[in-house]
Amino acid sequence: MKRKPNGFYKNMSIDELVNEVEKTGAEGPGELNKKSTTLYNTVRKRNIDGVPLMNILFPIEKRMYKQKGFYSKMSNDEILLEVKKYSVGGPSKLNKTTGALYNELIKRENSEGIKLVNVVFPINTRLKKPNGFYSLMSDDDLIKKAKNYDAKGPTELSKQDGSLCHYLRKRKNLAGIRLIDVVYPVNKRVVKPTGYYSRMSNEDLLNEAKSYDAKTPTELARKAGRLAIILSKIKDEHDISLMERLFSASERKRLPERYYDRMTDDQLIEEVKKENVGDRFILRKINRGLCLALNNRKFKNKKLMDFLFPNDSVKRPKGLYSKMSNEQLLEESKRYIGKSMRYLSTYVAPLYKELKLRKDDYGIRLIDRAFPKSFTSIDSILESYILNYERDKK
Repeated sequence: MKRKPNGFYKNMSIDELVNEVEKTGAEGPGELNKKSTTLYNTVRKRNIDGVPLMNILFPIEKRMYKQKGFYSKMSNDEILLEVKKYSVGGPSKLNKTTGALYNELIKRENSEGIKLVNVVFPINTRLKKPNGFYSLMSDDDLIKKAKNYDAKGPTELSKQDGSLCHYLRKRKNLAGIRLIDVVYPVNKRVVKPTGYYSRMSNEDLLNEAKSYDAKTPTELARKAGRLAIILSKIKDEHDISLMERLFSASERKRLPERYYDRMTDDQLIEEVKKENVGDRFILRKINRGLCLALNNRKFKNKKLMDFLFPNDSVKRPKGLYSKMSNEQLLEESKRYIGKSMRYLSTYVAPLYKELKLRKDDYGIRLIDRAFPKSFTSIDSILESYILNYERDKK
């Protein structure tokens, strides 16, 4: 697939842009942005007699916007009916499709005390591939498995199934050819030869970087890592790196000096709400500048930080979570509903470790009860549910 030249959509007429949008088959601005960000940005900037072209293509009255608290006002039965509208295979895919609905499923329980996410997606249908799943396959089976994926090359396959891609790279057939090269022949891949960038002039390198339509150095590094490294190393005649020439400081969206200090109390409170954190310790790790502003600001005769986080004004004592009962730990974990296990392990590591170590009366780890989507030992959990049922029956 050839990369579109710089300014491809910019030079088009309104009619040509409309045709390009129709080709994508997008039903709304969000979908158009996912399919082609460059086309979306161009359409967003164009007007016809003062009316935005985006509103002509996708009238506002026809767009479906869910109000805040849309799912939280629903009953359990309505939530379950809403999930059926989405053809997804498991909790993770539902989370990517509609995070708000997924978060509501995680919070809710039915009359029997079972979380709705486990009602919709039963645990026994979410079995992960066992260890050695691909290593035990023959070469032919691996190739058939790879062809089931809608991937255009090794990079795309590795994003969809990293383990399968790893074994395809590792294995060779009888002719000594890697299986990954059998599935995706090298002569059909657009691979840059060794030294491709090193032979370019500075201007050619800058033009090449612009073709990726990256807005920051980080975004460019994700799209073309080798090119980003070379741009950082090479300097022009004024001793300025090509990366700095490509992205001036004003374009990197860095916050200006004393950004939060200039805000009013209400604006600071809104910024804290945007971060959506449970306590001050997490906020300090995520946004230190905002934390300093909250500590320096007085609000109702106390620090604004103490006003927003009244229960966390004292640092957590050592061994706080180890002294808690199982019920107290589970109650504490509810503060982080909707977050991932990685988030908990990064920002509240002591609580994460304690949940991972503890088990309830039926042998289920507390971490699995707090985060149902991350069940790992399926057999032991199902066995525990059976024991639970038999005990209650007696």
